[in-house]
Amino acid sequence: RSDLRYEVQDLASTARHLALDGGTAPNLHVFQEELWSWIDREPHFGKNLVYAMGVEHLGLLRSKDYEALERLIHQSPQSLSPRCFRRSKQAIRIFTETRGEPLTEADRDRLMGEVYGNVRGAGDFDALEDVHYRIGILDRIGRSDVVGSLRSHVEAVLLETWAPDDRGWQACFLPCATSKVLDWYWPFPLDYLHGWPRSTDHALSLMARFGVPEGIDLRLLHSHLDAQSRFYGLSPTSGQYSCAAAMRSRLESLPEWEQFAKFQIVFNLLDFRLFIAGLLLSTFCIFITL
Repeated sequence: RSDLRYEVQDLASTARHLALDGGTAPNLHVFQEELWSWIDREPHFGKNLVYAMGVEHLGLLRSKDYEALERLIHQSPQSLSPRCFRRSKQAIRIFTETRGEPLTEADRDRLMGEVYGNVRGAGDFDALEDVHYRIGILDRIGRSDVVGSLRSHVEAVLLETWAPDDRGWQACFLPCATSKVLDWYWPFPLDYLHGWPRSTDHALSLMARFGVPEGIDLRLLHSHLDAQSRFYGLSPTSGQYSCAAAMRSRLESLPEWEQFAKFQIVFNLLDFRLFIAGLLLSTFCIFITL
């Protein structure tokens, strides 16, 4: 393929959730050759560092890739895509700066001060992405000890971005609270919820670490991920199917899910009954038209 940006995002999410859920990491050998060929043609990742973050999470950035990104950030920051989230730019810069010699305690304190301040409000546009990247940076520089102080902020962000559909069947996470209002950014009514994979991905990682806030129904999120992970062979394969399946597996490993697990067979039977009912109705319609 000529553009692997979206596949990188999905694969990075899938690999992360499988690893944290105790699953088998995917074999990246074939993929990495194609990926490196694409990076050689597009060394700046379309000038959007969100995609570079996916490659970094997979551990597939080479030395020359870091060097190209460093030049881009320091020499041509104005060329970056306006869609490049500020926090992903900061993360790539810090990961690039700290990939060599071990950090001193003074380095850790300096970087922590840079990352820890000016946390975005829970209702701001990129609050979910923002706190996700902040925590990732703190972990990388060895300051996980301060992450717990963000718990109340994380819970507020999760509740702000939680979005059940209008029918009460499914729910996912959106980039921000205002995404629930129909506008140019989210042009789909919530009674036709198809999800926002990156936001749900970040939210699930945060809940696995901080717990599930009261007011978030994991059954609705599970129904959404279950629907998103089904592939019927009627459309081209996509990494979003496997990513949703990995997130569903991760959700089922949460301690808070145990109270719902014993009822899951009931939900599966209800889904099967709906399938049978639809099949019988279709058969009846065909029969009466003969």
